[in-house]
Amino acid sequence: MATYTLPTATTSILGGVKVDGTTITINNGVISSASSGSYISPTLTGTTTIQALSEVITSITGATGTVVHDYASTSSIFYHTNVGANFTANFTNMPTTNGRSYLITLIIIQGNSPYIPNLVSVDGVSQNIYWGDNVQPAGTALKKEFFAFTLLRINNAWVITAGVTSYG
Repeated sequence: MATYTLPTATTSILGGVKVDGTTITINNGVISSASSGSYISPTLTGTTTIQALSEVITSITGATGTVVHDYASTSSIFYHTNVGANFTANFTNMPTTNGRSYLITLIIIQGNSPYIPNLVSVDGVSQNIYWGDNVQPAGTALKKEFFAFTLLRINNAWVITAGVTSYG
């Protein structure tokens, strides 16, 4: 492995990185860090290769009524236990850039009485759900069910598709 010593940072060149106020250009297209770091909301173009990916899972206990699933401050995977009734999944803090899609997964650990996220809202505004095969599922007792929601932002509006897969 070759080691390269980056030049001293200035106001416009930061160790091989050109900074112009809104764009960072890295020499040879390589971004690296000597220690773990974070990049907040980067936009990458072209082909992106990721060796490994890890997502945070947010636990929610006892869902009933309207349940907030905060996209911006937690994760896009929500693990539900002890669900008490069918509920509205309110996806909050969703980006509103047109021409984008977002995948959110709700994992429901079903008890003797199965419940589902039967309604969806985005930032409190009710939305239509387009279920796979045009059939809203009923839920399956004593199973682990993965509800996959795809939120498409098109022409300043949401198109939301959903499907469910049962395990166990």
